[in-house]
Amino acid sequence: KQCNIPIFHDDQHGTAIIATAGILNGTELVGKKLENLKVVVNGAGAAGISCVKMLLTCGVKPERVIMCDSKGVIYAGRKEGMTPEKKQMAVETDARTLAEAMVDADVFLGLSVADCVSPEMLSSMARDPIVFAMSNPDPEITYDLAIATRDDVIMATGRSDYPNQINNVLGFPFIFRGALDVRSVTISEGMKLAAAKALADLAKEPVPETVKRAYGGQDFSFGRTHHRLGCLSDGLEKAYGEILGLTIPASSYSPPYTAVRIRSDSFLFFHGGMGYSVSVEQAMNYTSSGIQVLLVDDERISREVEAHLLTSGGCRVVTAAL
Repeated sequence: KQCNIPIFHDDQHGTAIIATAGILNGTELVGKKLENLKVVVNGAGAAGISCVKMLLTCGVKPERVIMCDSKGVIYAGRKEGMTPEKKQMAVETDARTLAEAMVDADVFLGLSVADCVSPEMLSSMARDPIVFAMSNPDPEITYDLAIATRDDVIMATGRSDYPNQINNVLGFPFIFRGALDVRSVTISEGMKLAAAKALADLAKEPVPETVKRAYGGQDFSFGRTHHRLGCLSDGLEKAYGEILGLTIPASSYSPPYTAVRIRSDSFLFFHGGMGYSVSVEQAMNYTSSGIQVLLVDDERISREVEAHLLTSGGCRVVTAAL
């Protein structure tokens, strides 16, 4: 509140935004309503509590959320290891252990330690369970063990080498970039929810051919095991602007950029000391006056894209190999 710029704890609120986006889409896939969910959260730190608060904002019932820490279930009346923040999460329940809490749960959010969820715990959950094991680098239950235990589970980890990554990296730096674009001095709860909904919607969009080529021609579609790579900043700028009652055209933020190619499917643009990712298609639209593009030498880059970049007015291209 002392600064005239937005301040945002990405590990805390960024994780909550990404997890909420996953829950929105997961419940849609399995046909469950948010208000009927039984949610178990293991890990009562800042990220875990932020995740719960966002889910409550979306319609999850507070009495149907059980939070656990290293001492077990945070239940009403517990004395040991309690803090003011944990007291807000305490509920009336007979469950005292994580295993007891997991029985008939629809959702499990792990922000804790590796290998604390057993196959038996997963088996005790309700039909079509949603499991986000976000402990890194080793999740609360491994992806392979989870899908081997139940074929109806929607399973995600915080890692990028398995399907369905739930990690704050999916929103960084675009959540903050959107706030800067609309010149907000804060990031409100409404803006965080807008970011979650924007990411949830992004997962349903067709995957660009450039992304498929980067994955060796693998096809992707929205579903239980869907990776989604993309850029949030454009959608967030519009959503944030609507929340704040602003109408700032994107052209207001289009001075000369420096762009560095970071993968076969995207560029990293630098402007004002800040970097953010854009797709090849977006980069082609940006190639006007004053833009410098450093292309990493990659045989997967199509000749059509290279030709467009080379012939764009005012665009200087340097090809380099990593």
